Amino acid sequence: MSIYKGYPYISYVNICFNNVYKGRSPKKYMKRKIIGQKDSYTVTLPKKWVEQRELKSGEEIDMLEQEDKLIISGKGEAIKKKIVVGIIENNELEINHAIAYAYINGYEEIILKSKEKIDLTKISNVLRMYLGAEISTQTKDTLKIKFYLKANEKEIPQLIEQSFNGIQELIRIIKEQWDRINLEELKLIRENTQRGTYHAMRCINVSGFKGKKFKDYNSLLHELVYLSNSLLYIGEYLKEYKPKKSIMFGQLIELFNETYESYKNPNPEKLIKLDLRARKKMNELLNYKYIRNNIKKEDPALFSYNHTLMNVIRHTMEDVFAINLEYYEE
Repeated sequence: MSIYKGYPYISYVNICFNNVYKGRSPKKYMKRKIIGQKDSYTVTLPKKWVEQRELKSGEEIDMLEQEDKLIISGKGEAIKKKIVVGIIENNELEINHAIAYAYINGYEEIILKSKEKIDLTKISNVLRMYLGAEISTQTKDTLKIKFYLKANEKEIPQLIEQSFNGIQELIRIIKEQWDRINLEELKLIRENTQRGTYHAMRCINVSGFKGKKFKDYNSLLHELVYLSNSLLYIGEYLKEYKPKKSIMFGQLIELFNETYESYKNPNPEKLIKLDLRARKKMNELLNYKYIRNNIKKEDPALFSYNHTLMNVIRHTMEDVFAINLEYYEE
């Protein structure tokens, strides 16, 4: 990652090809020499790291021993994270990816740098998805956006439940309005659901979640985003082509509801039974004979949408299973 006017700089190309907006920003590793003394050893701290945290000589710092690692953290002023992202095509997709990268990774400020002036109408459409995001200043080739809402680790469980509830609301509308889908209502609920999900991702990235716990929660939230998108695609298809009701869709929704219930009320025995039942159902739905027999009964394109939905639900179930196991190990 290079530097632009004192800020970390990353191009849109690097965001896309490295998928870095899906997780934490790259870590900076440094080597220090061990200085031997009479009764102990000394390691110096980088001057920039000390100054950024406004630490002073004689102050205490925290050291956490973790297997073969020694993690050092300062109690000084937290760094205000800022980043510059270079935009290439200046379209809504690029802008969304750039802002998502900064928002999810916990940055407090992003500067979008472009060869031409960025259209504020494009920005306004994107910013609706990110809680507390506001335009600060604009020049002919840059646009500064600040994220004012603080990320709080304590909010994560509530935000995840809100995401699940939002998806259940999408499901309810699809089931009740199968022949007369209100697409605007569906889009609004999807948008509100994802807004909370993105904020949960931001909270996880700035929280104390590490290792497997970070990976499992982050993965679950991404699957919930995919789920809400998949349901909107199904709604759009129903609106345009009006196929008959799908038995397979109903079966998949039952699995999702049970998955959500197991997330709310962790129980190892129930979860194992659900996992076995779900795997059996998934194998049945993927079976060649089932596909051959049901492809004639269901709309072919909707059948394909359902298979995509099934894979997302399966991954969601795996993430919930992993999180519940961690809950009982703690």
